[in-house]
Amino acid sequence: MKLSIWMKSNGLTHEEFKNAVNKQGLDISVYAVNKWTTGARIPRHKEMACIYALTKGQVRPNDFYNLPDTELQSSAN
Repeated sequence: MKLSIWMKSNGLTHEEFKNAVNKQGLDISVYAVNKWTTGARIPRHKEMACIYALTKGQVRPNDFYNLPDTELQSSAN
């Protein structure tokens, strides 16, 4: 699931998501969240792990790379 879709379905603004990430010990800006949601930037490893944890696994690292699930499944076999 895309981060922007997850945020919208959970009623979070960019500012609120930034605050949630900052509470986890990472210092990010609202501009970083904006770039993640528009696809202008892919989160770094620690940021990605935080996003995965905050979304309870609903937003996965592969979601930032626009890979279809079918491609992922066929490469795993």
